[in-house]
Amino acid sequence: MVILDPWHRLEYHRVHGKGRQRHAYTECVEDNGWKLLITGMTREQWFVTYTRVCAEDFLARKNAPSGDYVIAVYRTGRTRDGDGVPLGSIRIAYCPTSMADSTIG
Repeated sequence: MVILDPWHRLEYHRVHGKGRQRHAYTECVEDNGWKLLITGMTREQWFVTYTRVCAEDFLARKNAPSGDYVIAVYRTGRTRDGDGVPLGSIRIAYCPTSMADSTIG
């Protein structure tokens, strides 16, 4: 029997001058994406790619301001309220795309 522990917590810290970080958001997700193994990518490469995609989607939905963010990912286990085992963190330069820049069709 396979037991999945799909809950993860992402903590978003906005980077302010000289590397100071301030907590901006916390997101809890039921998602096994970090457990996937992708052909042609190391586990670390997939972690960075997947975390970036999730973070950019979340920040866009929050209408977050542009800037540098550090995103830490924790596996919380069977519930969203677990203590959390750190999986890693990445730093991104987030710049939202305006709707005027996108094209449809």
